Amino acid sequence: MYVFNNIIYKEVYDSIKKRDESMISYLIDFALRHHYVGNIIHIYIAYMLAYNENPFSVSCENKGEMLGDHTIILEDFKEFYDIYHDDFSDVLHIDQIKDFQMIRHEEEYYDTEVQSVVNMFNSLLENCKNVEEFYETTLKFYQDYGVGEFAFHKAFRISDEGDLIPVKNVLNVKFDDLIGYEWQKQKLIENTKAFCDGKMANNALLYGDAGTGKSTSIKAVLNMFFHEGLRMIEVYKHQMNDVANLIATFKKRHYKFIIYMDDLSFEPQEIEYKQLKSIIEGGLEAKPQNVLVYATSNRRHIIAETTADNLGTDLHRKETEAEKLSLSNRFGLQIYYMSLNNIEFKNMVLELAKRKDVTMPMEELLAKATQWEIRYGNLSGRTAEQFINYISNGGKDI
Repeated sequence: MYVFNNIIYKEVYDSIKKRDESMISYLIDFALRHHYVGNIIHIYIAYMLAYNENPFSVSCENKGEMLGDHTIILEDFKEFYDIYHDDFSDVLHIDQIKDFQMIRHEEEYYDTEVQSVVNMFNSLLENCKNVEEFYETTLKFYQDYGVGEFAFHKAFRISDEGDLIPVKNVLNVKFDDLIGYEWQKQKLIENTKAFCDGKMANNALLYGDAGTGKSTSIKAVLNMFFHEGLRMIEVYKHQMNDVANLIATFKKRHYKFIIYMDDLSFEPQEIEYKQLKSIIEGGLEAKPQNVLVYATSNRRHIIAETTADNLGTDLHRKETEAEKLSLSNRFGLQIYYMSLNNIEFKNMVLELAKRKDVTMPMEELLAKATQWEIRYGNLSGRTAEQFINYISNGGKDI
């Protein structure tokens, strides 16, 4: 291979090229691991092409194409095309993986998003009549969907080693699932749309009382704009050094990245907030245009203030206050999520009950909701949802 030398599951590819019988067990293992059915040789080649990050595929992802002579690239594609259309009739038990079937259990988890895109890509490759069409189809796939894990996964976390690992079970939350907070949702949508459209956008801080929908809004905005190239990196405050290193790789991709920090707050003795300030606005090197920071917090000012701050022992108390406010001031968009009042809470209970098909009489339902709120929570959407989940599952005594 000249360009496509970063083969994923290389032992599978090598066994296919050698035409040895181990290819059957390798391909069955691949199919079982990812829940694929059908012609597993075809699916594996599609999967391998979709994940192979190299100078050619990444340049195509960036809405371009490698300049110069394509002879070497076409040599790679000729190898893929020949393997794809080989019937491997001389390989023992080849029929086992030409129409592979498996029983799926509903409770089993597998990455349906990756599976659906690879199956779609494979169906396009199956219609190619020659190497040139095979090449053009792959090129268009890279331009439309991208390449590698960023092409298929919405969100990522940072491992202990500082690498990105996909989050494979992002909840499919929509803004309609969050009752109320229409102004807050609209502001977040407008800002994110501008970001995805390549326009000027602000880092966003969603702050307010617990259980009011801040984290739900972040998940909803990710699901809404995923197909417009939005990706999210979930970060904890002890990982600030890793973020600075990873951002250097983000700017090379055509996706839009949101660095997301949930329930963000700093105690006075914690100094990681200084690194976060640098990440938000960039240091000597400007922050890439395809990176924003979104955070949720119960505190608007993020950094805790204590009674000692007002005792007058600091000779430059105003400068200390300014330092503590400087982090939140770097979020150009600050959206407040307030607790519900009693009427709003009851209206939310009724709406959630309707969505869950709860048939309890309204007066009895609201009386129990009030009991639940007093005993277990507060006037928030989270408390209302927990109450309705309890009732819809047959709960009676509060």
